[in-house]
This record gives sequence, C-alpha cells and structure tokens, in this order.
Amino acid sequence: MKQFVLALHCEAKPIIQHYRMKPCGKHGQAQFFEGETARLAVTGVGSLSSAVATTAMGERFPSNDSTWLNIGNASANVFFRLH
Repeated sequence: MKQFVLALHCEAKPIIQHYRMKPCGKHGQAQFFEGETARLAVTGVGSLSSAVATTAMGERFPSNDSTWLNIGNASANVFFRLH
C-alpha cells in the first residue's frame, strides 16, 4: 500500500484522481483519502501539521508493508504542471 502525504489539496488532486481515491476521514485539519492500492493525507502547511497528520494516518491504517511518500513543492515560487 502506498501512503502519500501532501500539504495542499491542489498538490494532491492528481494523485487522488489517478488512484480513484474517496474521502475516508479527518483528523483535525487533515483530510484522508483511500483507494484500492493507496491512501493519502492532505495535511495543511507546515512540518507540525504534516507530522500530526502522518502519525494519525499511521495509527488509523497500521501496516507493516507500506511505502510512505511525502510530496510537495516546499514553498517554491515556481510552479510546474503535473502530467
């Protein structure tokens, strides 16, 4: 199972669509999405928000064989189109 962690919904949207994910819960400001082979957390901006949401997702969906991916633009002022 792939576990994605992203700060903003605009960053997460292509992944949500690709894996045909549906909303599956919240924790504070974080939103969780789940598909057949992947899960995703939209955490909000900041390292603390990311840490809280990542921990909550790991607690909610425990797994010994997951791959975790943290993806984002790191506050870049240059934007790239995802294909």
